[in-house]
Amino acid sequence: MVPTTTYISIPKGLSSKLVHSNQQMTAFAVFWGLKSLWVGGYIHGYSRKVKALATYLGIGENGLRKAVAYLIKRGFVYKNNPRDLVLGSSQKVALHYGVSTKAYYQFPTAQLSQLKLQFRTWAIEENLHTQKYRYHQHLKEQYLSRTLKGILPSHLTPQARRKVLRGFDLAREDKQNTQRFLDQVKALFTLTTIPNPFITLSSEGVARLFGKQWKGSGQYWIKKLVVAGLLTTTSHELDLGYFPSGTYFLYQELGMSKSYQWREGKLKKVFPNQLLPTPITL
Repeated sequence: MVPTTTYISIPKGLSSKLVHSNQQMTAFAVFWGLKSLWVGGYIHGYSRKVKALATYLGIGENGLRKAVAYLIKRGFVYKNNPRDLVLGSSQKVALHYGVSTKAYYQFPTAQLSQLKLQFRTWAIEENLHTQKYRYHQHLKEQYLSRTLKGILPSHLTPQARRKVLRGFDLAREDKQNTQRFLDQVKALFTLTTIPNPFITLSSEGVARLFGKQWKGSGQYWIKKLVVAGLLTTTSHELDLGYFPSGTYFLYQELGMSKSYQWREGKLKKVFPNQLLPTPITL
């Protein structure tokens, strides 16, 4: 008999390491699916439970055996005897892949198909989080170079600059951090170099994240995650104000018309759709 499932705790950052390989995703979906059923990690009489477990997890018996063999070969699972199976710790997996052993996602199901989709969603979320951090660091550099120009020596070493940035961080109120910097984007960059303040991933970016080179693969997974309710998309544009009509034609000549639109005498910067992972409700 299959025991009642509990919430699955999966190390943050791990999904990004798994999504480029369907074999890896399947194996670790099985790993956490089994751990959710046997919290202690010891599955007594596993060989007699294969059929029931495969049905419960939503995988074929051969698929389950292959996944377990993959995990055994890599030392995350081992057999105590021919009948029993022992699951390694989540910490061991986290350390092997070089991710945090202190931060975990909580997921309320052991169904493999849902868990694999969630792996992909978490990988997107982790990528967006990294982009957001780098973006804010870039904006802080831009802000400092303009507001402190003439005050700070131009020959500051990288170490000294990091100290200034840390001090600048401490001086700001955290609640105002995001909006303050996003509001300054217009002032910090010229018209033709406005960056995308709405952190996102393109279809090509999603494809590369999942280990594919084909743009259509990214489009497929974005649509699939949206249909599954794990991801939403939203569009953004920036009103750049009234400009002579010739301005738009200049952008067309420069091959920039996909990023800019001309409507009602106004030039608008159109950003790629923003991907927003849907929070999990426990």
